[in-house]
Amino acid sequence: MKTCYLHIGMNKAGSTSIQHCFRDYRDERVQYLSLAHLAPPYLDNGNHSHHLEMMFRRDVPAHFFSSPDAARQKVERMRLRRDFGRAVAEAKQSVVISGEVMFEWDNLSTKRKLADYLGTRFDHVRGLIYVREPVGYMASLIQQAIQTRAPAIGKKFGVFYPHYYQRLKSWATALGKDNFEFIPFDLVAKSPNGLLLDFAARTGMDPRWVQEQKRVNNPLNTSLSAEAVAVLLRYRLTKGPRAPHGRECATDGKIVSALMSFGQNRLSLGGRWIQKILRLQRHDLRWIQRKLGQPFPLHEPAARAEITFSTWSDFSNYGESLGPALVSWQTRAFPEIPIREGKPEEMLSHLYDNLLNFPFR
Repeated sequence: MKTCYLHIGMNKAGSTSIQHCFRDYRDERVQYLSLAHLAPPYLDNGNHSHHLEMMFRRDVPAHFFSSPDAARQKVERMRLRRDFGRAVAEAKQSVVISGEVMFEWDNLSTKRKLADYLGTRFDHVRGLIYVREPVGYMASLIQQAIQTRAPAIGKKFGVFYPHYYQRLKSWATALGKDNFEFIPFDLVAKSPNGLLLDFAARTGMDPRWVQEQKRVNNPLNTSLSAEAVAVLLRYRLTKGPRAPHGRECATDGKIVSALMSFGQNRLSLGGRWIQKILRLQRHDLRWIQRKLGQPFPLHEPAARAEITFSTWSDFSNYGESLGPALVSWQTRAFPEIPIREGKPEEMLSHLYDNLLNFPFR
């Protein structure tokens, strides 16, 4: 009997580590679905999100395509759809499919379309999701948003709340409540490789594979520091979101990647606005904790010092103070580019212009 295991996320809950670890896995009983055509710049990273979007979503966001040209997008979509269909049809054993976009889908019909498609090709379809506590999730999602776009700072942080019931109840409906597992991410991720070993056990993969993969010991999706996020927000509000394609996208990405070495304090959310969000979502929190069978863990202090933000003004004001530190950082990160001292957003814009016009690296 063949089972399809759908790893639905959630995003910011170790999904990248799972995908990198198991992307080449195959034995006589189960395989991690191998897809031939991969859209740049993601390449062979084990994330099936591109194919899932092309296969089951009607309106696919621009950043999922490798080109802004409509004709090329149509060809790319058809190629990825054929690739996904062929890989599923040729699978002789159970398969694992992983893509965080499934957590972000808000349309029940899209989820049913996926469930029906897989249900005709496998004996069982089982979904599983690693559920992260809300404040840590919101902090990570805010950081992710700032890395690529200019958030709507007129809105409160509540727009980043995960809305567990709204997103997950429909998955249980599409797959059947007995075919959907809720797993506490904060519990299984406490020990080294705990998340990966738990995933292997739930999908029938050999746990020895985890120990053999040297790459899983490397940090993946490393977070930016509180300092880096604060200056990047000011830059985003000046420069706007990252372009989805081309040199502008690549140049912006170089700056964000380099900012991994800027600052040393961990970003944290707190204060009365965060507590208000949690109070407003108390029914949602009760629902997901019932599904998990346990309450979310209490916040534990990080190994690195934490800087706590409660409002967008906290981010912006802190970022404004970091001009001198940014000078030292650019001297180390881009010594060949002249420094323009000033506000952080002016410095990063100047750096961007130089990298775009004179791509040293």
